[in-house]
Amino acid sequence: MTSRAEKRKVLVTGGTSGLGRVIATAFAAAGDDIIICSRTKADCDRVAGQISTTNPGLCTGIVCDLVNVGAISALAREVAERFGTLHLLVNNAGTVAPGPLEGVREQDWDRVVDVNLKAVFFMTQQLAPYLRKAASADWPASVINIGSFAGTRVGPRPHYPYTAAKAGLRYLTQSLAKELAGDHVKVNAIALGVFPQDSVIMREYSEEALDVIRQRIPAGRFGEPSDIIGLIQFLASRASSYITGATIPLDGGMHI
Repeated sequence: MTSRAEKRKVLVTGGTSGLGRVIATAFAAAGDDIIICSRTKADCDRVAGQISTTNPGLCTGIVCDLVNVGAISALAREVAERFGTLHLLVNNAGTVAPGPLEGVREQDWDRVVDVNLKAVFFMTQQLAPYLRKAASADWPASVINIGSFAGTRVGPRPHYPYTAAKAGLRYLTQSLAKELAGDHVKVNAIALGVFPQDSVIMREYSEEALDVIRQRIPAGRFGEPSDIIGLIQFLASRASSYITGATIPLDGGMHI
């Protein structure tokens, strides 16, 4: 994943399941040191142990409720104690609350927007000092925000707080990129299409509904782990050092 002799220090939110686990495992397989965070200690310990056992990179699990800014600050302090610097932050954690207009409750709205948007800001804010410390003009540090095609177009089902949060994520990515570019920290987002490993979204759909969706994807298939790993490897590498503030579609052409 990198030609550096030095191990990269990587943090992946929502890293105990779904695409977060896929991403964390890929970096650990390259020998990098990983922190994954989740709300449940048992999940953090179990998944971190499994990743560390089967890959050369060390994986550590830290409990963090991302809707709580105080918990994010505590996580940042633990990153400082364990790593001192941070080369890559992957803001991957997400949640949904689908439902019709009349069915959206205030607590659902707040939870979805807090996890998908607010947490991204405060994670980046709190970890920026350690990203700056790791960064250089020759090899920038990186923030990668996992967004969704739902933030760029209206999908077949109503997801009011989710789509609002993911649309906001595009502009938050641009604002953070502009702020941090002078510190050699690049900030980009990925607008995901349909990935079977995305447990947040895929649990909503029946096999019949998925077949209909697949037929509407120009590429004729759903996303695979290698698709997202390849793009994240690129965005985390020196090869993308002149790319910041971008939201890159990874959807098989669904945005067309």
